[in-house]
Amino acid sequence: MTLGTISVYHDYEQAIMKGNISNGLFSVSFDVSNYPALYFYDLNGNMVIDLSEYKTGWQWPFFSNGECEIEIINNNDTEYIITIDKEGNVLDSVKKSD
Repeated sequence: MTLGTISVYHDYEQAIMKGNISNGLFSVSFDVSNYPALYFYDLNGNMVIDLSEYKTGWQWPFFSNGECEIEIINNNDTEYIITIDKEGNVLDSVKKSD
């Protein structure tokens, strides 16, 4: 895991990522449609995973062994923890306890 600072731009908004670069990717949150949306970028600044369809809150998850756990809220305001791979495919989804 590497620590560092990377600047990325998304729809003219700048985000500064300070934290973990893991498995060649890093996460960035932007404010989209009044909720934070999560994206993953590679080390060349290319967006490789777009999770803007989910409400994710402000979080900066990281990959370990090619997988990443992320807390999301669906359209019914139900909270889940999903596990994705480095292509953004959902591998597992577990409803959080109330």
